[in-house]
Amino acid sequence: MKISKKALGAAMSLVVLGSQAMPVLASAPTTTGGSANILDYKVETVVVPTTLKIALNPNGYVVTTKYVEATTYAAGTEYYEKKADGSYSKMDPQPTSFATGTTYYTAVTSTDQVVSLNYGIANKSTGAKNVKVDFAATYSPVDGKNAIEFVDSATKAQVYDATNNAEGAKKGEYKMYLAVASASALPTANTYAKTTDTAVDPSKTYYTKSGDAYTKVTTPVVASIGTYYEATAVIGTEITAAELSDVNMTKATVGNQAFVVGTTDKANASIAYSLGAATYALKDGEIIDFDTTQTQLAGKLEMSVLGGVAGFTLTGSVNTDVDWTEADATAITITPTYTVTDATGSEATVGTGAYNQVTLGPSLASTSHTIDASNTAITITVNNLGDETISAVINADVNANLVANGFATVNGAAVTISPTYLGYFNPGDSASIKITTSGGTDLTCTISKPAAGG
Repeated sequence: MKISKKALGAAMSLVVLGSQAMPVLASAPTTTGGSANILDYKVETVVVPTTLKIALNPNGYVVTTKYVEATTYAAGTEYYEKKADGSYSKMDPQPTSFATGTTYYTAVTSTDQVVSLNYGIANKSTGAKNVKVDFAATYSPVDGKNAIEFVDSATKAQVYDATNNAEGAKKGEYKMYLAVASASALPTANTYAKTTDTAVDPSKTYYTKSGDAYTKVTTPVVASIGTYYEATAVIGTEITAAELSDVNMTKATVGNQAFVVGTTDKANASIAYSLGAATYALKDGEIIDFDTTQTQLAGKLEMSVLGGVAGFTLTGSVNTDVDWTEADATAITITPTYTVTDATGSEATVGTGAYNQVTLGPSLASTSHTIDASNTAITITVNNLGDETISAVINADVNANLVANGFATVNGAAVTISPTYLGYFNPGDSASIKITTSGGTDLTCTISKPAAGG
């Protein structure tokens, strides 16, 4: 029997389709279970100085706060040498160039009336952190010594003048203004000094020096110990709390926080910073494999980049029209308290945002407002109000409640001062408006009407 080509093609198609539809049989699978492993590492470490100290320098003498090793010669610079007992003396004669094998030092000096070291805060955490520092200064006078009175502005500590400084300190008043100031970020380079060790200390890291460059010694030996250097102000991964109590910084011109006077023997201030996270990397020679546990991972990693850094210093002034030898500065105790929280990235920066300083609580978007010729309503905005509310708006000069009197309204984080109230201001008038939040924060700004022709 003949089969046409058309019929044959259809039959072949059926065969192919049929073979595609046939199931593929397999033996039953064997299950053995499984497990997951997290190859991650978390560190929660913020390094801070714990002891703060100041020196009172009423007459503005040149005070040396520390000596640092000089790496390059500069004409006109005074150089010092370090003695065997650890003290320093000015070189005589002064060098005209640096000699090989000799270590030269320069002096860091201050003529401030309140002399302070510079203090650092460093984040070694694997996450960004906010660090708030609350300062409390107390004075406990000893028998026979005069008590020091903290005042809340520099002018109140300066000499009284009936015309130019009516709030100033009168003769014999032991008045002192104290403040904390932000400082620039820590330098990225370490400072070094020749080691005094005579044997290798396995807990230390040694360096060799070539010109201005320092190289880490991987296998230190006793025979060469006299040529090694140690990092004396480590700004890298090995930084310690002690080293953060004496660092090179530049004082800020913004963000200074005055100590607020509580009583005549107590003052306090607060300052806050937002610090970036540190970076951790695998140590030389270590391997992370599929089965490495988190406990094992901790020993395989080391910090490669220090996290965010910030600094502060203490500043201030004292009354010069008084015998300060009759007071006892050693009776002043300055206590810092640190609060560390996770950073959110929404922190409000202070000033231009330099020095990592932030405001963690409510703050005013502007502290100065001008009344225009039409007495247009003024809106005062509170930043970072969060879950808090605005509980009071008063004229702090006369203690008048503006909301209760119908002169201000509150809408969320905004306070609106009415045109009616602003119409009471004459040219040249001003007022301090204090806004209090439900968390107890007092925020003050000034509203003013320009003087005639101004």
